[in-house]
Amino acid sequence: MKKLAIIITSLLFFTAPALAQSVEDKTGIAASSGPSSGVLVTLLPAAAGKTTFITGFDITVISPPIAPESAVVSITGLVNTLTYICQSQPLEASNGAASVALSNVVPLSIRFPNPLPSSATGRAITLTLTGFRLTSAAAVMYGFR
Repeated sequence: MKKLAIIITSLLFFTAPALAQSVEDKTGIAASSGPSSGVLVTLLPAAAGKTTFITGFDITVISPPIAPESAVVSITGLVNTLTYICQSQPLEASNGAASVALSNVVPLSIRFPNPLPSSATGRAITLTLTGFRLTSAAAVMYGFR
């Protein structure tokens, strides 16, 4: 029984500094982008020998006031691909007899309760927004590695 206690104590002694070091050595990263060719792509870059984690993202789209539109947000590079659907509705303001179509701001802000790791070390995490008439859009991803 004493030998077992010594072995467990030794294991805890030698692994505790490694665990503490892996938590302390994390570097915060953020990435942002705007639309290009009707697609918005944002990337949390990979680093050799490190796992990239995503902690959340923000997307803001100003869609023209034409008709309802939807867009798909995909996050890849994780064990499972995450998909979100954003929906915009045209807005109209009336002032007596005249009505004016307004641009529609579509925000999507997600914070994960626990950081999500990339599927492998040295792998980037990518956010892609397709849909909407992406004339005015921005995305920001937050994470660490």
